[in-house]
Amino acid sequence: MELIAIDAQLHEIGYLVTDVDIEVGTSAALNNFEMNIPPIEAAGFYAEGTEYGGFFEYISEKSGSSTAKRKGWTWRGLLSQDIIEPPEGSDYRIVSGDANAVLSSLLANVLGGFFVVPDTVSGCTINSYQFPLYVNLLDGISDMLAEYGYRLSIHAEKPAAGDPVAVTVEAVEAETVGGTANEDSPYEITITDDHMGINHLVCMGAGELQNRQRVDLYVGQDSEVSEIQYFTGFSERKAYYDYGSVESLDELKKHGTKRLKELASSKKVEVSAKAGQSIEVGDKVQAALRGNVVVTPIVRKIVKISQGVESVNYKTSKET
Repeated sequence: MELIAIDAQLHEIGYLVTDVDIEVGTSAALNNFEMNIPPIEAAGFYAEGTEYGGFFEYISEKSGSSTAKRKGWTWRGLLSQDIIEPPEGSDYRIVSGDANAVLSSLLANVLGGFFVVPDTVSGCTINSYQFPLYVNLLDGISDMLAEYGYRLSIHAEKPAAGDPVAVTVEAVEAETVGGTANEDSPYEITITDDHMGINHLVCMGAGELQNRQRVDLYVGQDSEVSEIQYFTGFSERKAYYDYGSVESLDELKKHGTKRLKELASSKKVEVSAKAGQSIEVGDKVQAALRGNVVVTPIVRKIVKISQGVESVNYKTSKET
């Protein structure tokens, strides 16, 4: 895999011969890159056909050294550095239409219109989706697309001579990879069955002291979340969730449910890929654990490119 140096206007200026560590994923991931290179005039880099790339926004150089450490946000990481705000006169940002058209409207003024969204129809129709208040762009877009079985695709393609590199963002259908049993999968899969999680979440919303909104959420026998308690006595594991800025009880339930799923007991899947294999953030991995099929989304992708060879490890969410 070739790493291509770019200037501040995204024009190619040559190749980089170096190793690089990259992490991409949800906003919980680092979404940055790090490399050590000699002093050069480049502003950043990209790898053709991938989302690996970004601008150098951190330089650390020791006197007498022939190289300097350079770091920066990946293209995906840049999306986590902005927020979705309600339009003037509205309480929330609510969107509808084809997913690519929605992305185009959300990204139109981000970083001066830096990202390119294709005019093509994605095939995913968004219906009155309401974003949480001031959510970062990366999480807002990713969560929206996930509700419809889609994911965010980011890639930079080699430009025509003299043109700048275009960083394209679009909605694509998420895939499920793997088999019904571990031996069916082309990937190396590690499954962890974790029973140490929370099964009762006390969710507190708007209000003061004893007058605050309260919802008690519980994990059931089949990992579903409801307001009906299943685990009691010695089996109960309880935690507290504070969401004082919530606007309604329904919103408190929605975000409390999401939080409880993150804290609950779960089956975790970790995946390693060999050369030529590729899974993207937002795709799902299917594997089996003692007869129980686990399907879990990829939330982090950890990449190391050494001497042009790419190796990738994936992290999934704690979700059964």
